[in-house]
Amino acid sequence: MTTTTHSTQSRTPEGRRFTLAGELVLPAVLVALGIFTAVNTATMKVIGNSEIGPQFFPTIIAALLLGTGLAMGIGAVITSRRPVAPAQAETEPHPGSDFKTLGIVVGSLVVFVIVMPFVGWLLSAAALFFTLSFALGSRSLGRNVLISLAFAAILQIAFSIGLGLNLPTGVIGAVSSWIS
Repeated sequence: MTTTTHSTQSRTPEGRRFTLAGELVLPAVLVALGIFTAVNTATMKVIGNSEIGPQFFPTIIAALLLGTGLAMGIGAVITSRRPVAPAQAETEPHPGSDFKTLGIVVGSLVVFVIVMPFVGWLLSAAALFFTLSFALGSRSLGRNVLISLAFAAILQIAFSIGLGLNLPTGVIGAVSSWIS
């Protein structure tokens, strides 16, 4: 009985086409989302005149989606055309899924969404950023806490001053109103 491994299959023309098709799925989805976002942004009815209106950020997101999708697609095509050395193809490790990291990331996002209205943006976003950095491999706890707090504070200021949107203050807002 003969079994075909992924590495031998990817060396054959049929295996390369199959691998390339799999690698082009995500870029195609990103390009489709970018086109969808661009079309909906262009057809959005805007009331009033302002320098930065409601079409500004969706336009940036559409451009980033299109650019990322195209870059990933071009990279996949270029990579698929490179010849694979037989020795390299047979010894190349195939990493498995990291469900522990995925669980931490998804769990921290769920907790963030549930806790943010009560705790507030600053503390819940800082906890989210800290947890994500830990889940993705950073073990410098003090530096992670400082960077997470700084990043959450910068985003809070950007939303408040730059966009005129107030994010939930939660516990900090309650304490500051009680003190003053």
